[in-house]
Amino acid sequence: MRKKIIVMYAITALYLAVYSVPVLSIETAGKISQTETMSSEVYFRSGLSKARIKDYVGAIADFSKSLEQDNYSVSAYWARGLAKTQIGDFSGAIDDFNSVLNVSPAAENVYYMRALALKEMKDYTNAIEDFNRELMYNPQNENAYLNRGMCKKELGQYEDAINDFNIVLKINPNNIDAYYNRAGAKWPLEDFKGAEEDYTAVINFNKHYANAYYNRGCVKYNLSDYQGAVQDFSIAIDLNNEDMESYFLRGLSRLFTEEFAKSIEDLEYARKLSLAKENYKMYEGIMDFIKIVQEAQ
Repeated sequence: MRKKIIVMYAITALYLAVYSVPVLSIETAGKISQTETMSSEVYFRSGLSKARIKDYVGAIADFSKSLEQDNYSVSAYWARGLAKTQIGDFSGAIDDFNSVLNVSPAAENVYYMRALALKEMKDYTNAIEDFNRELMYNPQNENAYLNRGMCKKELGQYEDAINDFNIVLKINPNNIDAYYNRAGAKWPLEDFKGAEEDYTAVINFNKHYANAYYNRGCVKYNLSDYQGAVQDFSIAIDLNNEDMESYFLRGLSRLFTEEFAKSIEDLEYARKLSLAKENYKMYEGIMDFIKIVQEAQ
């Protein structure tokens, strides 16, 4: 039975140190590679030690030396692939994961990690295929459904993406990322009420999620709930006072609530932030909106 290990990039270092690599190497080295030499093992263990202190470049070098001694070591390819994800070398990681699968097609978690690397490279179609393979082995991997849904959302397959997020929430009703991404998939389908409900669920889990307030504010703006939009943009600004978009959209919302002075104040501040961020197109565009508000007074 496959050991269930849910791997995300944010915690890959932890798995290098505790779970993923030991499962594929130290505990099963004799089963996986009968040709592994002592020198290969020394380099491999040195690589693990460096990975544990986040010296991923040094770890990769040691895993490579291990592979020079034994180029059939599934453990070294796997560990080197994981280390490469930590330095953003996703193409190199995919090559290593391919090597693992060439030697051991049923190696656990490899399809999942290769899918994540493909997703980072925006190769969403092939990432989905790998998530499908992972789910054949581990149908309860909620993160595989979550990330597959995110890939489908990027490809504009919104209804299929929502189905994946629904599965995630059946497995784990407290998965905040599933609510957040499901809201993002409902939005382009113009299911604004559904999106609002999902962003509200996100906020109920995390009162400090600035992007959730911002996005819910945008949804409320689309629903012509301008007062509600002002409230959400205000909270987003409280959480991040450099949020140019929230100032801008709160200013527009206040145009509809006829708070003209506050609308101009928000738009002016958004214009100031756009200049600081060298967003000159936004800077010029905001000036046009300020003129509209001034004429509306």
